Amino acid sequence: MAIAVRRNRSRREGSNRPLSERKPLVFDELVLRSDRIDEGSVSLWVASSPAGKMTQPVTVAASPAVLRSLDVPFRAPIERAVEVGRNLAEVLLPEPVYLLVRESVRRLDDSHGLRIRLDLDSSLIDLPFEFVVRPEVKRVRDLSAFLFLDPKISLVRGAGDRTARLAASGEPQRLLFLGTFWPGKRDGWKVREEFDKLRGATKPVAGFLSMEFRDVAEVRAVHEELDRGASIVHYSGHSSIDQLGNYLARVGDEPDYAPGWHAEDFAAAVSDAGARMVVLSACNSSAYGMVEPLLRRGIPAVIGMFGDVESHSATIYCERLYAALAVGLSIDEAATYARLHVARAGTLPCDWGMPMVYLATRQAVIFPRPDTRGVRDHQVHQREARATTVQDFRNSLAAIDDDALAGIVISELAQKQVLILGRFKANRKAVLDALRTALKRFPAGYRPTVFDFAVPEGRRLGESVLTMAGLSRFVIADLTDPASIPAELEKIVPQCRSLAVQPILLEGKKPYALFENLADLPNMLEIVYYRDQKNLLARLERDVVTPAEARATRLRSKKPAPG
Repeated sequence: MAIAVRRNRSRREGSNRPLSERKPLVFDELVLRSDRIDEGSVSLWVASSPAGKMTQPVTVAASPAVLRSLDVPFRAPIERAVEVGRNLAEVLLPEPVYLLVRESVRRLDDSHGLRIRLDLDSSLIDLPFEFVVRPEVKRVRDLSAFLFLDPKISLVRGAGDRTARLAASGEPQRLLFLGTFWPGKRDGWKVREEFDKLRGATKPVAGFLSMEFRDVAEVRAVHEELDRGASIVHYSGHSSIDQLGNYLARVGDEPDYAPGWHAEDFAAAVSDAGARMVVLSACNSSAYGMVEPLLRRGIPAVIGMFGDVESHSATIYCERLYAALAVGLSIDEAATYARLHVARAGTLPCDWGMPMVYLATRQAVIFPRPDTRGVRDHQVHQREARATTVQDFRNSLAAIDDDALAGIVISELAQKQVLILGRFKANRKAVLDALRTALKRFPAGYRPTVFDFAVPEGRRLGESVLTMAGLSRFVIADLTDPASIPAELEKIVPQCRSLAVQPILLEGKKPYALFENLADLPNMLEIVYYRDQKNLLARLERDVVTPAEARATRLRSKKPAPG
C-alpha cells in the first residue's frame, strides 16, 4: 500500500540547453536472456547488443535461498540497497555479460542511450535489478554506483517481440485513474490526492492528456468508463498477492474493502478498453503474477511498484512519466527522467528503484505524435526539463578521485575517462603524472586515470585493469620499460574492440617482443615516439589525443561483428 507524505515542490522545469539535448535520445538495445538449469543455477547470455553477443551462456548461482535474500524492504537505508545491489550484480552481470554492457556503453554518442532488456525466466524476472551496483565500484559514496541511475541507460523487462506499429495521433490520450478507498470512503492511501496532483502537474500537456477518476468499488461505473476506451489505465491503492490469488483492491478477505478484482479479469478489461499502457502505483504491484496477464493480453507497456513505496514518490515519478510520454517521448527517455527525479527528491533513500518497467514491444514511443511545430515545442520543453534533472543529479554526486570510480555515471565515464598505462617506477611515473595533468586541461573534460602496476596482485588486478579500460574513451600505453604492460594489453586490445589504444615509446627504445601480435588490430594505433617528457607534452594534442579521438569515433560507429 502506498503511504502518503507531504510533497515539497521546488524544482525548476527547464533551462537553455545545447541543441543535442533537445533532440530525441535513441536507445540501442542489449537483450539479456536466461534459462533455469536446476534449482540452484541459471544460464545467462547476451542475445544481442551494439557490441555483439555471447556465443556461450555463463552459469550463475540462483538458488531460492539466494533469490529470497535479494530484497530491499520499505524504508531501507541506502546501505541495504548497496548490499542487495552487489548481490544482484553477481546474478545479472557476470564478467562476460558486463564486458558487453561496457562495450555497448562506450559506443554511445550524444544522441544515443542503451536499453537493457531483461528477457528472463520467471524465477528472476521480478527481482529488483534496478538496484544493481556497478561491479567495479568498491567504495560506494553516492548514487552513481547504481547502474540504472545512469540517465543514458534504460532498464525494461519482457521479450519485446511484438512487431505491430503503434499509430500516431493528434488527439489527447485518455487516462482513467482507478483508486481504492478505505471503509467509509476514507482515503487512507491518498488516491484522490494522488490523482489531483497528477492532474495539476500535467496541466502544461493537457492538450495531449486528459484524466478521469473512478472509485474501483463502483464496479458498474468503472466498466462503463472502460467501455469508452482508455489509452492509459492507472491503478492506485492496494494489491494482494497471496494464496488466494493475484488481486487489485482486495485487502485479505476483509469485506469492508472494495471487492477484489482478479489480475486476469483486470487484464481482460483494460485490454478491451484499448489501453497501450497500464501503471500500477500500488505497493507490490510489479509482481509477475500481476503483470504477466496484462502482457499476455497484449498491453505494450506496464509499470508496477516493487514492494512498498511512499505515495509521494509514486506520484512524482508518474508526474514526470506522463508529461514526457504524452507529448511523444520514448518510454526510455520518460522512465529514466522520472527515476532520476525521484532520486533527486530524496523522499526515501530507495524509492527511486521501486518502479519496474515492462515493455512488450520494440517500439519505445508508446504515444507517437504528428510532427508539427506545436508538438516539437512541447517535446523540446520536456527534453530540456529532463536535461535539467540530469544535470542537477550529476551536480549532487561527489567528485571522482583517482582511486575510486564513484561520483560519475558509467556513460559519462566512458565518454571522459582516459586510462594511462605505464611503469610505476619513479622516473617513468613522472611521465605518467605529467600526462594526467596535461589531459585534465583539455576542453573535452577528460578524466585521466593512472593505473599502478608496480606490485601486481595476480588475477584480481588483471580484471581490474580490464574493467577500467572497458570504462574508458581511449588508452595511452607507455611501452617504455613495460613490465606488466604486455600482459594487460593482451587482455585489453582483443576484448575491447571499440577501445582505441595509443602506444607511446621513448626514442631509442624498441617495442617489447610480442607487441607485433597486437599492432595490426584495428583498435591499436601506430606508436608515437618521443624524445623526453617536454617533447611528449608539446606533441600531446596533435600526435596522441587527436589520432586517438579519431580512432575512437570510428570504432564506436562500427556495427558489431556477428557471433
